[in-house]
Amino acid sequence: MIDVVVRGRRRLRSMFRAGVTDRLIGRGPAVGALAVYAACLASVLISIGVSYHASAPYWSGVAFAYVFYGLACAASLIPRPADYSPWNAAVVIVLVLAAHGALWGAVACDRTAAIMPYSPAFLTSNVAFVILIFRGRLGTAWTGIVGCVALGALIGPHVGSPEWGQVAFPGFTILLLAVLTATSIGLWPMLGELDALRLRRARVTDAQWSARSVEARRRERIGRIDRLVRPLLTRMADGAVLTDDDVTAARLTEARLRDGIRAVALDTDRIREAAWRARGRGVSVTLLDDGGLDRFPPGRRADIVEALEDLIERELEQVDADGELVARVSPHGRRPVASVTVVGVDGVHRSECDADGRIDREIRL
Repeated sequence: MIDVVVRGRRRLRSMFRAGVTDRLIGRGPAVGALAVYAACLASVLISIGVSYHASAPYWSGVAFAYVFYGLACAASLIPRPADYSPWNAAVVIVLVLAAHGALWGAVACDRTAAIMPYSPAFLTSNVAFVILIFRGRLGTAWTGIVGCVALGALIGPHVGSPEWGQVAFPGFTILLLAVLTATSIGLWPMLGELDALRLRRARVTDAQWSARSVEARRRERIGRIDRLVRPLLTRMADGAVLTDDDVTAARLTEARLRDGIRAVALDTDRIREAAWRARGRGVSVTLLDDGGLDRFPPGRRADIVEALEDLIERELEQVDADGELVARVSPHGRRPVASVTVVGVDGVHRSECDADGRIDREIRL
């Protein structure tokens, strides 16, 4: 149970590290317009319901539709253009059809035989369709349009309202969507250039941040080496007699510097301190990094490193003196992503970490 909670916490943190809100950067006007529309729609639906003395089916139908439309608009906006797959568009259509189904069900259960109060809610589906059209998912958008018309044609004759055809077959709205489709096709070259420019700027920005990060890590490592080595070298230069503790400190310092070169991904404060304490007790600690974590996004990489910190720290505290621990980050494309092997008086056991930072398998010999 604790492991499930920890994994859930890491995944939520990974989402925010990956930048769920960052996915909406550049869509501020669209998000603002949708928020205003959502507020206006809620006000209109409530006003209509109050003025018509609407029954329970009306309130439940528009409430469910409102939620489904909100989810559909979020699903249509959040993914970046390069990440917007047909499956994302299909999810939007399913949510819109669910909203229409809730509305038609409410109309069928409403005994007032009045369908026009539901019109604002029915027309809201066009917001999602327009977003899909301008995101290049024309086929999926028109599949949803046809699906909504078919749903209305199937249920409309049985709702008892003579006005059902005006809602099921909105001719002017379909004509407007056709015009917007033709417009989006004409704008495709320009939109493609804008996407290419955005991706190019993102790559340049990532490269700049990566270079700064590498430089910052290099300076931090040099400063750490200076703090570790300078006192001992100063004493040696002054001709002081080195004690056994000085020799032990020099040996541990040399091992720590070697870890920073051979295991960059595992060169963290927690692992450094745990390895220092374990080596001081006589444990053999070997840390290796073959670069397999470089292919992961920063949030996922941080989750894996945190899981490895927990695992290595726990194993180093439990391993007996004169034991041995080998932690290795696998090369790119290898499974598992990382492994920790411990040799102690009770035998050998190996823990393997998967791409989510979970302990995927434990092998005991």
